[in-house]
Amino acid sequence: MEIRQHLNVYGRVQGVGFRYRAKRMADALELTGTVRNMEDGSVELEVQGDDKLIEEYIDRLCHSSYIFVSRIERCDREPVSEQDFRILDYY
Repeated sequence: MEIRQHLNVYGRVQGVGFRYRAKRMADALELTGTVRNMEDGSVELEVQGDDKLIEEYIDRLCHSSYIFVSRIERCDREPVSEQDFRILDYY
């Protein structure tokens, strides 16, 4: 089932290649959405696709080298029409 989730990821997630890994992994799993660094040191994601693939995506991303995730805040969003996963500028 296709879903969309908004994620705020906290921990050591800036300056470690998180956004680029997020994009590469999303592309590999054929997920769409966005990722960007936030001023408070967290990273914000919107990710859309098959619910099981999103769970796999989050698990892979959180267990990547040099990344330490202390917490994730998640909420569901309405799916939107988009074609790819993009890295956005800072909030």
